[in-house]
Amino acid sequence: MNPVATSTVAWFEWDVTAAAIFRQRTTPQSIGSGNTAVVLSATLTNLLPGIGYHYRVVASNSLGLVSSRDVFFRGMTIALAGANPLNAACGEFVDPGALPNALPTRVVGGSQYCIAQKADGSLVGWGRNHSGVLNCPVLANVVGLSSASLHNLAVLANGSVAAWGDSAYGKTTVPALASGCVAVAAGGDFSIALRSDGRVVGWGDNTWGQRQVPAAAQSGVVAISAGAWHSLALKTNGTVVAWGAGTTIGAYHEYGQSIVPPEATNVVAVAAGAQNSMVLRADGSVLVWGQSCCGITTVPPEATNIVGIALAVNSTYCLALRTDGKLIGWGDSSFGQTGTPAEATNVVAIAAGGLHTIVTRADGSIFGWGDSSFGQLPPPADLASNTLPVSSSSTMPPSMSGTYEITYSVTGADGANATTNRVVQVTNLPPSSPLTLRVDSTNNTLRLVFTNSPCVTFTVLGSTNLSIPAGDWPVLGPAVEISPGQYEFSSVFSRPEYYYRVVLPAF
Repeated sequence: MNPVATSTVAWFEWDVTAAAIFRQRTTPQSIGSGNTAVVLSATLTNLLPGIGYHYRVVASNSLGLVSSRDVFFRGMTIALAGANPLNAACGEFVDPGALPNALPTRVVGGSQYCIAQKADGSLVGWGRNHSGVLNCPVLANVVGLSSASLHNLAVLANGSVAAWGDSAYGKTTVPALASGCVAVAAGGDFSIALRSDGRVVGWGDNTWGQRQVPAAAQSGVVAISAGAWHSLALKTNGTVVAWGAGTTIGAYHEYGQSIVPPEATNVVAVAAGAQNSMVLRADGSVLVWGQSCCGITTVPPEATNIVGIALAVNSTYCLALRTDGKLIGWGDSSFGQTGTPAEATNVVAIAAGGLHTIVTRADGSIFGWGDSSFGQLPPPADLASNTLPVSSSSTMPPSMSGTYEITYSVTGADGANATTNRVVQVTNLPPSSPLTLRVDSTNNTLRLVFTNSPCVTFTVLGSTNLSIPAGDWPVLGPAVEISPGQYEFSSVFSRPEYYYRVVLPAF
């Protein structure tokens, strides 16, 4: 968030549904009065595992009050291995453990492939591996992804940018100026990044001036998007800056996609396509301009109450997500990519590939339709697999029957966490018989050692007179279970003759 040199407070609002009114909010925080992006964070507690939530950021200062577009997140769940409750004999309990059930945190679509970030932070790709686009590097703390035709970009929490895939035009050679970044956008043969100071940096092909960032996008930018030959930047005041191909109408690649119409105001999200531009306005309406092929610039009337938009870098179709989880598509549908199959319900996130559509549903599952010529569809079945460690804690004593609880917890790479509990019922085994004793004595110390069922309380008696009744023998103390089923009793003696008796609980 950028306070734009005005003292500003900000907070999060969230709810279980996308709505005009969010019933929960965090405590307002001061984000200062600087002129660079400020990270706002807050911890939400008592969230239900596996339940989807919608949130937005709200900022207020003397210039007014603004809110971001609706964003969805879903808490992780933990699946217990083994039974719950679990019965075990004392000394024989083995924790079967638990596994995190965490689907990808983000998915992006390339021209003929997809890239997903798993809950453990690792990246995985599927589809056509042209120019190594699926050879995802091992990166720590990825906070943003972008895919285009032949290359990918990732921005890390430390502000650095990683790039891989086709290196033509230097589009994967990240310049030193691209530091302190908060967002990235992969274009046709170029790349752009947004720095925390609101400045846009570009590199790669500049045939159409698509990476030559204009002065208007050198400050105050909060979001970016890259198309095939042009770029878009969203300013803090809700206006849009466009540059590259399309500054005129008529020539090759010049369809006016970089001529921002006057009605593009109060914008909260931008998307650049092959030869089109798309914006989402604060009132939930959508505006598309540029090439009119396939009806792409004719927004359907049902595209209202929109919370998310997507436009493929090298294709001519649009996607818009409504607050009710319904997806609206229009434009080129040569592979059915703008259709809405029956499975496309409760959608919370969308991505447009070259000729295929990928969505995330409220239950965290990934689903897609459209062109599957290169294996970009369906998504692989193991997207939930991850290496997240699950920690456990319990109050189970080593040798005592009773009912206990084990708590398992896991935290994802994005900070999301989940906990779950298992009830364990521990019962004692009956003691075995006969009891075999081993006696060791050194330096006037007697040591009784024996093996029996675990978790049994044995009492040691002692007497100088073997003939007296057992009930009259003095109690010397309990035998100590030094390991499951292994018992020991030690006693200092100075008598020439002494008798010991180990009493089983059944006596």
